[in-house]
Amino acid sequence: MVKIGILGAGAIGLLIGKPLADKYGHENVFYIADEERAKKYREQGFAINGEEFYPLVRTPKEHTTVDLLVFAVKAVALKDAMIEGDPFRSENTRILSLMNGISSERTIAEGYGIDPLLLAVGQEMDATKKGRSLAYQRPGNFSMGERDGSQSERLRWMREIFEGAGIDINSPEDMNHHLWSKFMLNCGINQVLAVHRKTYGAAQRGGPLHDEFVAAMEEVCQLGIAEGVKLTQTDIDFWVAVIDRINPEGMPSMAQDVMNGRPTEVELFAGTAIQLGEKHGIPTPMNQHMYDELKELEKSR
Repeated sequence: MVKIGILGAGAIGLLIGKPLADKYGHENVFYIADEERAKKYREQGFAINGEEFYPLVRTPKEHTTVDLLVFAVKAVALKDAMIEGDPFRSENTRILSLMNGISSERTIAEGYGIDPLLLAVGQEMDATKKGRSLAYQRPGNFSMGERDGSQSERLRWMREIFEGAGIDINSPEDMNHHLWSKFMLNCGINQVLAVHRKTYGAAQRGGPLHDEFVAAMEEVCQLGIAEGVKLTQTDIDFWVAVIDRINPEGMPSMAQDVMNGRPTEVELFAGTAIQLGEKHGIPTPMNQHMYDELKELEKSR
């Protein structure tokens, strides 16, 4: 029986954790947290679309070897999560990152001194987490793939694990392109709605916020091309269509972070875009504007 440890109990962590636990046993699928968060999770549990969920939680002191270690934390928490997850690893443990951005897989692999990770990212979910409660209409899906596009044994294994729990998985031919494409979306919709503290409906089907998030994506599209990733207008149009059909009352996690006074992933998104813009001599005025606004919001809170 597979044993799975999950780092992160936000929207993504809960969206995958409950179906995995229901399929493979709540004693085999657990969350990893420090003492304070473990106590909170055990006492309060979670409510997912109104259904109570009290998962098994282990601290690093209660470690046991897992077959799969999943990172579903925010970028600002990755360093601590790697320390907490390390005792659960063995040489046979597979590791998967479902984090945003284009760098977490490399950061984890380098930090642990292991081979490059499988690339993975989630999309099309409209989950909103408030306190212990998670609500969603669309659970979304996850893309997984090797950097070279090969159909490796570990890719087949990952797909079997997740699809066996009813989680929708796809494997694009060019996973690196897809990862960059999702990064482009995050720099657009996540940051714009976070700055304006609005729901998806405010950026759907035209209007000023729609124009802002498209402008931010267009900048990242040019950065991707400079980095050898063939992003095109087709990628931008794809994500615009995705946002237009998502729950208009939903809100990306970055906007939820701003509303709740938490640190954001602005360094992961606009920060990365600005650095790449400087590297390639490509202007990134919209991402710079988002960066400045979000940094000011973080400072004021």
